Amino acid sequence: ALVGRLDAIRQESVSRHKRSAMGLAEAVDELRARREKELSAALEHHAGALDAMRAQYETQLQRTTKHGEDTLVAQRALAEQRAAESEEGHAAKVHALESEKAQLREEKATALAHLPLPDLLRRAMEE
Repeated sequence: ALVGRLDAIRQESVSRHKRSAMGLAEAVDELRARREKELSAALEHHAGALDAMRAQYETQLQRTTKHGEDTLVAQRALAEQRAAESEEGHAAKVHALESEKAQLREEKATALAHLPLPDLLRRAMEE
């Protein structure tokens, strides 16, 4: 009877051990499944965040490109304006020099007009 009782206790112990092992295996499987879901959710969140950052970067890159193009257009317009102003200033100086040259010719001609020089000599001196 004692051997039968030991046998029954051993069988019950083996049975409890199997149930504990099965329960532990189920708990581990559930934990793995939950962890995989958490990792999947984190992965989706990170992918969304990366997409948002990429979109922001592309928007900023487009703004920077547009700003660079606008800057080039403004610099080109400024250079053209300065060139036009320089041409106007140059034309004004040329006109002033031409006027001064004509005035000097007139003064020279009037200065030589009272001298009794032949016309041919007077023309040679004017040139």
